[in-house]
Amino acid sequence: MRSELRAIPYSSEWATKWNEFVTNSKNGTFLLNRNYMDYHADRFEDCSIIILNSEDKITALLPACRCGDTATSHGGLTYGGWILPVKHMDASLMLCVWETMSAYYKTLGINKLIYKPVPWIYPAAPSDDDLYAIFRNSGTIKTVLVSTAIDLVSPVHFNNSSRTRANKARRNQYTVERSNDYAQYWHLLQHRLASRHNAKPVHTLDEIKLLASRFPDNIELWGVFEPENKNMTAGCVIFNTGRVAHAQYTAATDHGLDNGSLPLLFSTLVAHYAGIGLRYFDFGTSNEQEGTKLNNGLIEQKQQFGGRSVAYTTFEIKL
Repeated sequence: MRSELRAIPYSSEWATKWNEFVTNSKNGTFLLNRNYMDYHADRFEDCSIIILNSEDKITALLPACRCGDTATSHGGLTYGGWILPVKHMDASLMLCVWETMSAYYKTLGINKLIYKPVPWIYPAAPSDDDLYAIFRNSGTIKTVLVSTAIDLVSPVHFNNSSRTRANKARRNQYTVERSNDYAQYWHLLQHRLASRHNAKPVHTLDEIKLLASRFPDNIELWGVFEPENKNMTAGCVIFNTGRVAHAQYTAATDHGLDNGSLPLLFSTLVAHYAGIGLRYFDFGTSNEQEGTKLNNGLIEQKQQFGGRSVAYTTFEIKL
């Protein structure tokens, strides 16, 4: 089986076939579409690979970038492990795919892989074949980040305090609406990140507007607005994969934090995404310093909204 597989480097000529494979895969999301990945191509040395079978059909894809003798899947993404087909993939074939990848990377002088598999809530079907291959290749855990997600099929209800604050905001006629005013929200977000965490958003305003224009069905901005002047008191950029609604960015003004804007926002979003058939609402991770520091206040807040822990694990494997 191994002799029937070969690895080739990704190039732009393969973009259409890459994107089609991601769309039809069991664990790919729009973040692994080249139209998303390549928005920051100038920041990374791409070393993504395509595994082809004896008929030159795609067997698997690995989005990856290179830094020295190390490949990372992918340095610019939250996750980016092997993208796998719904059919014709099992643990045995995955071992052959892994061997083919390892042999190819060694020819490039790459001897280590930092591997970030797609977290288990995102795949449309079970796809842990890669985890078995990591075990067989003596992989070790490098980092674990703790995210918080709500199972929209059987959710845990908001606690009493969050429900009370959301209801107060409703009584005061605050509304939750989908918005295209990224400029207003980015001003709010940048101020909040700078003042609270001395940080900046991963995306610039121009980048998020570009990506939202490329993926209008996947990237959504929702805001909480005051009843009279329509100022935004809180907002959230959602990355909608079709199965998971991921809160990529969340922020509120000081007034929004006081008046219940965030509980109102999340109660509305959870009901909305459950109503259109998504399976999970993912609040995102609550770690700093590569997972070694847990933001207890942040994770407690997410738990109050009904979320429970999901691990985002990164592995290190010698090739």
